[in-house]
Order: sequence, then C-alpha cells, then structure tokens
Amino acid sequence: MKASILAGAVPNIFFSDCAVDGEDMVKFLKDKEYDRFPEYMRETAREAYETFLYTRDGQLADIIVDRAALDAIKKAGERSKEEIVRQYAESTVAIADIRIAVRACKTGKSSDFMKKAMAECDTLDKERLIHAAVSGMDQIMSYLAETKYVDGAQALAESASAFERWCDNQIMETIRPQLYNSFSLGPLVAYVLARENEIKTVRIILTGKRSGLPEEFIRKGQGKCMYKIAVLGDYNSIYGFAALGLDTFPVEDPAEGKEKLNRLAAGEYAVIYITEQLAAQLSAEISKYSEELMPAIIQIPGISGNTGAGIENVKKSVETAVGSDILFSNE
Repeated sequence: MKASILAGAVPNIFFSDCAVDGEDMVKFLKDKEYDRFPEYMRETAREAYETFLYTRDGQLADIIVDRAALDAIKKAGERSKEEIVRQYAESTVAIADIRIAVRACKTGKSSDFMKKAMAECDTLDKERLIHAAVSGMDQIMSYLAETKYVDGAQALAESASAFERWCDNQIMETIRPQLYNSFSLGPLVAYVLARENEIKTVRIILTGKRSGLPEEFIRKGQGKCMYKIAVLGDYNSIYGFAALGLDTFPVEDPAEGKEKLNRLAAGEYAVIYITEQLAAQLSAEISKYSEELMPAIIQIPGISGNTGAGIENVKKSVETAVGSDILFSNE
C-alpha cells in the first residue's frame, strides 16, 4: 500500500517469501483488484487502501493492517494442534494489546482508537484494558495485577525500559515449558525467536556505536540494552521504523515536536532520530543537547521538506565504515 502511494520511491521493501509478490500487490492495489489477493487478505487490503485514499491518514491505515495481522495470528493459534503454537499466538496478541494500551495512555488516544487497534484474546478483557488505559497508567497496572501478566504491572511501575524488556521476554517465558520437548515444535520455535532477538540486539549495538555512545550506555547486565531508540517526525515519514523495533513518535506541528523532543530527551532514550524538516524547525531546542552525551539526536530524510542534513549523516557513516562514499560518489 505504501509503495503504491509513494509511486515507487521506496525500493527493496518487500519480503521474498510471501503468498503474493510485493510488486504484484502494488499493481492489485492501484487497480483496486482486491479479488486478486488471497481471500484472507482481501477485505483488509480494500479497507486499508481506501481508508488512506479518502482520509490521507497513514496511521489509521496501519491500524487496520496491524489489527488484521493480530486477528490472523489468533486464528492460526486456535486452528493449530500444537500447544506451543497456541500459547505463542495468545501471548503475542495479549502483549500487543498491553503495549497498545500503554502507548495509547501516554499519547492520550481515545477508547475508539484502542478498540480499532486491539485484537480479542483469551487472557485479557479487552474492554477492561481499554477502560484502564483511558483512566491512566495506574489503572493499567491495577488491571494487569489481576491477570497472569502481573509481572508486566511491576515492570511498568519500575520504568519504561523495564516494561519493554518484559514485553520482549514474555513470549519466550510463556512458551518455555515446551522449548525442550523434542516431540513438539518447541526447539524450532526457540531457534526462530532467538535469532530475532539476536538481530534486534545487533541493531541496537550498531546504532549505539554509530552514535558514539560508551559501552556502559549500550549494555546493562547480561547484554540487555539499557536505553531505547526513538524516531520523531511526521507520521508518513517515520511509521516504517516501527517494523525495525524502534519507538515512533509522530507529530503534527513544531510545538508538539518540541514537547515530545524534550520529553524523550529527559527520559530513557539515548538515540533520537528526527526528520530533517522537523529538525530545521527545532534547531534551537536541538542545540541545547549538542554538548550532552545523551541523547544523540540524528537527522534523517523524510518524505518532504528535506534539508540534506540527513543524507549527509548517511554519507559520513558510509565513509567511516568503508573508507569512501560508495553510495553517493556518482552524484
């Protein structure tokens, strides 16, 4: 959907092992040939694409797709004969709902927003979770304390980074009893999840090194990351970073950007990526942090309003890594 809207401005974004080739998806969407999609994707493709065309609200379209993905995970778990798959599906949906509640509470989202974003699961009462999120963070913790996710309430009370670590670890903890059952899918599932965690850890370490952060700021305990990475800017420029495991904070104007930048800098974020356009509007605020070790504020190109500073950062990083500008030397 995003590629069709951006008219090919985002190459190499498709996975190669999908039921439908990415380039074919772009064509089907542009031509509104929704019946060319697999049956389970048709209605979601139609709703998300037409919602964006009529509202130009990329976040709303993302919610439709993400909610459909959670529903599909839940249904796949219910159909499976493997206990570990059922546990994995339930835990994945529940943790996603809890994350949505916490982030919606922090950003002041409405109950209608959460109803559209959250999927049904067996271990949480969706309506009670939404009501708690509207009432405040303390109410979320109180509700979670009544469920099997009581440890999540404790982590949330400790800090934002502790809560994110708990979310990352909870799925593995849920399926741990099955991991060493040689007659189940446990060992295979454990391998896949371990690889995903390794990739995420390497990405965080490389980002910390690139930003010049000392080792003590990158590591905590047994290789657990003690800081988080934020991306700040207009929604359409930054929503893709969520798929990389980064926290995205869309803003609609410089005033909101200033407030969120200062809040993130005062929190547990050691690296803040900010779009060039917003950075130009907040230059005075950004300069306040120029002499600070943390956070590292790094400009990146956005969809529009670019100044060239983000591309220049990319050039410098490439030159530092390989000794020459292999990406832009022909420009």
